[in-house]
Amino acid sequence: MIVHDEAHLSEPFQTLLEWIADRQKQDGSLRPIRLLAMSATASEHGQARDVLALDDEDRNLEQVKQRLHARKRLLLHAAERDVPAQLAELAFEHDSEKARVIVFVRTPETVAKVVEVIKALHKTRDKQALPSERIELLTGTIRGYERDKLVGRPVLKHLLDSKGPDATEYLISTSAGEVGADFDADHMVCDLTTIDSFIQRAGRVNRRGGRDAAIDLVDDVKARKNLRPFEEAMVETAKLLTKLPALDDGRFDASPQALRDLKDANSEAYERSRSPRPQSITPHEATLDAWSLTSIQEDWPLAHEAEPYLHGLEDDEAPSTQVAWRAELDVLFDMKLDDESLRAAIGTLFRHYRLRPQELLRDKSGNVADLLKNAAAHVARVVVVRRGRPEILALSADRDSRILAAQLGNATVVLPRSAGGLNAAGMLDPKAAAPIEKQDVADGVEPRRQRGLIHRHKDGTFIASLLDQTEKAITDDDKAPESAPRHFDHWQDAREELEKRTSLEWFDRIVLVDEDGPRDMLVLFRAPFRRNMQHKAELLVETHHGHVRKIVEQLGNGLRLTGLTDALTLAAASHDLGKCWDCADGRWQTAIGNTDRKKPLAKSSGKGFNSRLLAGYRHEFGSLVRVAASLDVGERDLVLHLIAAHHGRGRPHFDERAMVPHDRPELTPAEIARRFDRLQRKYGHWGLAWLEAVLMAADAEGSQTPQDFDDEDEEDQP
Repeated sequence: MIVHDEAHLSEPFQTLLEWIADRQKQDGSLRPIRLLAMSATASEHGQARDVLALDDEDRNLEQVKQRLHARKRLLLHAAERDVPAQLAELAFEHDSEKARVIVFVRTPETVAKVVEVIKALHKTRDKQALPSERIELLTGTIRGYERDKLVGRPVLKHLLDSKGPDATEYLISTSAGEVGADFDADHMVCDLTTIDSFIQRAGRVNRRGGRDAAIDLVDDVKARKNLRPFEEAMVETAKLLTKLPALDDGRFDASPQALRDLKDANSEAYERSRSPRPQSITPHEATLDAWSLTSIQEDWPLAHEAEPYLHGLEDDEAPSTQVAWRAELDVLFDMKLDDESLRAAIGTLFRHYRLRPQELLRDKSGNVADLLKNAAAHVARVVVVRRGRPEILALSADRDSRILAAQLGNATVVLPRSAGGLNAAGMLDPKAAAPIEKQDVADGVEPRRQRGLIHRHKDGTFIASLLDQTEKAITDDDKAPESAPRHFDHWQDAREELEKRTSLEWFDRIVLVDEDGPRDMLVLFRAPFRRNMQHKAELLVETHHGHVRKIVEQLGNGLRLTGLTDALTLAAASHDLGKCWDCADGRWQTAIGNTDRKKPLAKSSGKGFNSRLLAGYRHEFGSLVRVAASLDVGERDLVLHLIAAHHGRGRPHFDERAMVPHDRPELTPAEIARRFDRLQRKYGHWGLAWLEAVLMAADAEGSQTPQDFDDEDEEDQP
């Protein structure tokens, strides 16, 4: 079941979900999804479904009546020459009331101007700066790190807990604050928008009732000809709002009940006043096939970006780009590496230390292009990530901004920390050339530079260190203080030393090679993974298979997978056979550090995993070789595919390095691909993935808590 909250924000996505649900039914999927759309301002378009709404009994409840009839007095203002200043002045009229004031505007640029004017008004009157804790800005273009910290600051805390401040506080926001936040402001000031957006804005003022709130709206659409569809809807909204009940003071009643009555009495005008719906599109069969081929990571034409399917085709919307900063890039770009080595190093870094929400911001691609043109004066290269694959982009101040912006649409740009481009509020600023504190927040804390190391850590989970390999140890452990620098002439020495000093597990390394040979190395560490295990013995492959098989049986019976449970249990009972000693010369057991050839282990048991010893081998393929000869024809396709895909591979094939010598015709890459295609046509794109997920879930559960499957504890089995 998918609950799509605030569904009005992305009607193309809702359309896509509905299409998927219908498609699943047509494909005969075993478990078609069910949808529940939630919205206070959903369109009536195409609604032939039940809607949960207040009934008469609800409306008679005292708390409901207080909210429905909460006093929100609306006054419409004609736009003056400087609209941001006008909005700021209307907000500042409440400065002596100890009130919570929220100002809604359409663009981040207007947000910045309103903040500037409010600060100037306060300084003119009081001859001192407005305290920073009394004014905040909120936009969708703020980096996650700064946006997360807003919730703990006084302005947002008071808006969320309905407690009045000691002095008037201001939140200046774009649509980022219209939904998803339980704000309860005392007064609101805003520019003109569409009716659905206005209703959401009005819901953030006097939200719980019991007070008398003022709403001041500035109609800033001055022209009335040659308007874009969104502007036409705004003009219609201004007309529609004048039909609200008039109050004695010349304002209009904008309570929730009055707005509901306005919609019911003016349905056609209301629809004209709504935000235009972007054109929705659904994926072609070939696109679905391309998306399902998860083993193919190359950039190829059929693997289209998902963005248009999620957000529709918005002609008026400028493309956007995500931006992040990483300190490692300062180091990597300083190395004299060829492009191939540099791409490989960055690829390894991003694969093990992925971009995180707190380090990302999103802005118009044109603004990002401006930043890159300015940064070209002191930064030669940046990284551009598309569909998870990093590329190196050389910068030039002479590059055409429009062409560059088009190239950056729906991509992610990762800058070295030295590039700057971020202001103190966490917003993109092409003119901010110098690095500032907290530029790189991949860990939530600034990486510490000491003794030639870049430490990257968050709660002990990961550390990346740059090690100098050019010298041997120059300190005597018996005499040197603990903080003395240490140098290593081989990465194994570095590994042993750093694991001892940090109690961390060696994870991966990037050897940086320049014209003089190996020089530096970026080493990634992680804390040893502590599974929730109480058992004393190591986990054998055979034991693990038994655990997973039991879970699959329970899932199959509970989900009533008639006719499929046998195939799932067969796959569960053999999915890790490729880890055993008699597969691929025991590479997998060697990689986990197991030396006992009589005990093939299913997990590393905290000894670490040296993936380089696998030489590309995938244990799933080894399992296929072991089990293929013993399967009956009727169950063969599904069992083999479930084993192949239980780590996301085998869709549609394995590469040559992943395979081991065999004489089974059904295990050639072409036949594995045909088998995948046959099953996907039989169960549907989502149906087959769901069956894979059943085995994956059982494998994960069986790996995590094997102690629950001791014979004496059968009644406690999950």
